[in-house]
Amino acid sequence: MDEERLIRGAARPWALGVAERDVAAHVAHMLRVRREFAYQRDIPLELFIEYALPMRAGDEPPVRCAELFYAQLAPALRNMPLAEAATLTNYYCMANVTYKYNDAPTRDVLSVFTGGHGRCGEESAFAVMAYRAVGIPCRQVYAKRWSHCEDNHAWIECYTGDGWSYAGACEARDALNAGWFDAAASRAQYIRALTYGEGDAYIEREGAMGAVNVTSRYAATSTLRVRAMRGAQPAPYARLHVELFNSGAMRRLLTLACDRDGWAEAELGRGDVFLCSYSHEGLCMKQVDLSRDCEVSFDLHDYIPDGEYCFTQRAARASVVQAAPPAETRMAGIAHARRRLLHPERTAPWKRPPSAVPAGSCELTLDLSFSPITAQGGNLSLERITDCGTEPVELDLRTPALKLEPGRYRVNAMRRSASGDLKLRSQLLTLRRDMRVALSLPERAAVERLDVELPMAIDGRKIVVACGGEDEPSAHVERELMERRPLLISRGITVERLQPARDELHALRAAFALEGDSLPVTFAAEGGRGRLALCGYFAGGVELLINALEDDT
Repeated sequence: MDEERLIRGAARPWALGVAERDVAAHVAHMLRVRREFAYQRDIPLELFIEYALPMRAGDEPPVRCAELFYAQLAPALRNMPLAEAATLTNYYCMANVTYKYNDAPTRDVLSVFTGGHGRCGEESAFAVMAYRAVGIPCRQVYAKRWSHCEDNHAWIECYTGDGWSYAGACEARDALNAGWFDAAASRAQYIRALTYGEGDAYIEREGAMGAVNVTSRYAATSTLRVRAMRGAQPAPYARLHVELFNSGAMRRLLTLACDRDGWAEAELGRGDVFLCSYSHEGLCMKQVDLSRDCEVSFDLHDYIPDGEYCFTQRAARASVVQAAPPAETRMAGIAHARRRLLHPERTAPWKRPPSAVPAGSCELTLDLSFSPITAQGGNLSLERITDCGTEPVELDLRTPALKLEPGRYRVNAMRRSASGDLKLRSQLLTLRRDMRVALSLPERAAVERLDVELPMAIDGRKIVVACGGEDEPSAHVERELMERRPLLISRGITVERLQPARDELHALRAAFALEGDSLPVTFAAEGGRGRLALCGYFAGGVELLINALEDDT
């Protein structure tokens, strides 16, 4: 009776915006699940309340869906051990939802289920709710930005009796704790799990949700200790932003809340990060090398003046080998035809309108000696600095001069290497009313272009996808290439798909000195010579390959 009373009283954090009758029906369903499944004996009540009871995974619109997923899953799972039930549930998720990129606002779980596809954040929210429908604690895990490329990713963690295990959402395998993103996650600076719990041990809070820092589960980490100062005095309760330069702007990973003596601490991946503070008085920024534990002092009055700044942002190095693609062989009695076969284009992707250049009285002219790419992972960007952080501004280089509102801006010319390190040349400037500025950015770090003799004949300027079939990583890469088709055509780059024999694949990996045996091997070729190659799915890799073929003349 005490357990039932605790469960009924735990709905408040996630029930906002949900009809009272739906909350009551959901709680009644979860009480039934708690009594019905034998594996509930292995799940502590506090974990059930925090990670199985809530009817939303993150910030997606809440919907009543537990009864639907329960009806389809319960007959297969009722008498299974917890770890086996957790493995099997992801096969159900994979059978019903597959990956498809879109830039729309996050859809609710039932819309994702009905459409049969979603981006990784939508897949993970759907999977979380499927697990919770049968009482298995599950949470959404999110790398906000990779350190080595322009992208991010979301997946899931589920409780299996002896701790948390992870899996790719809707990407099932016969064993947990493996995914195509293993190598990428081992290079992450910060990975968090989301919860509607109300504890005080979370590294940060976002509205009703808390974030649990789980970086050390996936990557080698270092401890960052920072003390906020105002001149010679500590800055009590200051808030410092940990950021990465990614996708053309400084991107916030997390916000550290300092204690009464100005101290804050976090365990983060072993690459470079930036500590930042924004206010109407100015911008403060310090680069921090996290290759080892470090302690730094951060002066909130050390404002950065206008001028030119160059730096290298070193990415964390991979500490695991990328996992092989899953063998989609087991559906264990709950198999359904993949929804993409039934509804191949049921939900057309909604494209977010680009942020327009803010029209104003200031004029900024850019004099460039290199071919600009302003898309994600490109080599040129513009961001506006505000009291709260930075805002990327859409560049339109077809016009001779940009009309901007007065304010503080940063123009960035950058290159990301195949190792993931980023070289950046920034110009920080303040635009005042009716001001005209001509800015020259003639230099940027060159991409690491190789000159490799290929084991097969490849003519022209091409991006080649060498794969072994319809495996998911290869399909992922090919979808990204299709989405960038207009850019490829404009640069005279064609795409070719190969299915080489085993010895040809071995020769290709040897030629580019690639580690691991994941597919696809994707490479850029020019004039019959190899310029750059990637093994497996590499988030943001398509942009790297395009940059490797960029004509610098």
